[in-house]
Amino acid sequence: MLLLVTIGCDAERAADVFHKGNECLAKDDYRNAIRYLSEAIQLKPDSSSAYNHRGVAYYQQGQLDKAVADFSVAIRLNPDDADGYSNRGVTFVGAGEYNKAIDDLSKAITLQPDNVDSYLSRAVAYEFLDEREMAIEDLTAAIRLIPRLASAHDRRSSLYFKQQDFERAIQDLNVVIANDPGNAAAYSHRGLTYQQQGDLERAIDNFTQAIQRAPGEAEYFARRAAAYRGCGEVTLADADLAEAERLRQPAVEQNLRPR
Repeated sequence: MLLLVTIGCDAERAADVFHKGNECLAKDDYRNAIRYLSEAIQLKPDSSSAYNHRGVAYYQQGQLDKAVADFSVAIRLNPDDADGYSNRGVTFVGAGEYNKAIDDLSKAITLQPDNVDSYLSRAVAYEFLDEREMAIEDLTAAIRLIPRLASAHDRRSSLYFKQQDFERAIQDLNVVIANDPGNAAAYSHRGLTYQQQGDLERAIDNFTQAIQRAPGEAEYFARRAAAYRGCGEVTLADADLAEAERLRQPAVEQNLRPR
């Protein structure tokens, strides 16, 4: 009876510290998350969730080797849990081991085919390997699951741009801007795409929209200057270049005289 009581107490303590560890994880308190989750693992060594969550904390701290080790134990304890494979795959991406990442993320997708994050992460790995078509396929799969997922449309637009598929790049950027009308970068990227198509009027309009949303961004002025110059608007181009140069100058602190 005493042994049963002890086991019961350990189980309750393991659940308690596991909960505390997750609370710390949610608050980005990774040091204490690791402390509590390590205690949970000591009390319940077969808890794949505790290993998985501690692996997340290690990952967030940049301790990728320890994260991989924890996710590997989680997978061994629960081979059918997609989270372990997905988390280890993301960690492999961070470590630059893209082929290993693709293997893990593919397994995660097999186990959980509606996991958008796994498709997005695998697209990143494919892109690093310069396998653009595969990356586009994964981003498209993510968009099928969440049709107006701005991050996927934005990433896919960049890949289409690199492939000189400018119409599709613009279609994706239209979705990004519709979701987030204040996104200056999306306007600038759409401006660059129109510029590549030779539509300088629309390019200028998009660069102007970007500048209105982020007036301190020198690159937007420089891009609009190039479009103005292409239209023969030399005065406007020179004015934008001057503003870009001014914005690129380091700020000079005022009133530094001794008192």
